[in-house]
Amino acid sequence: MQTWKELVKNGAASRIKINEIAKGIAATKSQIKEAQVQLEQKNLKLMELMSSQELDAQKELAELIAEEAIISENIKRLSIKLERTQIKAMANGIITDLQYQTP
Repeated sequence: MQTWKELVKNGAASRIKINEIAKGIAATKSQIKEAQVQLEQKNLKLMELMSSQELDAQKELAELIAEEAIISENIKRLSIKLERTQIKAMANGIITDLQYQTP
């Protein structure tokens, strides 16, 4: 811009041309500011989405941990039940006169 002002002083460039250039520079600066504002807005939206996804992932993880605890407890309970349902002879022999009662 300074170079154009010197050219106008020397008569090598017209004042109209330098005004057009100044307007173009101002418009470009305005577009840059608008782009920066849009970029900030997009970054905020991205951060919100990432935060939301992180919360969803944490919620899903908590649900899966709770489900795993329930399944583990069921496995223990069923293992004990299976252990109690096995019939074993006291010695190497045959079981006779089996009388089974449900608990």
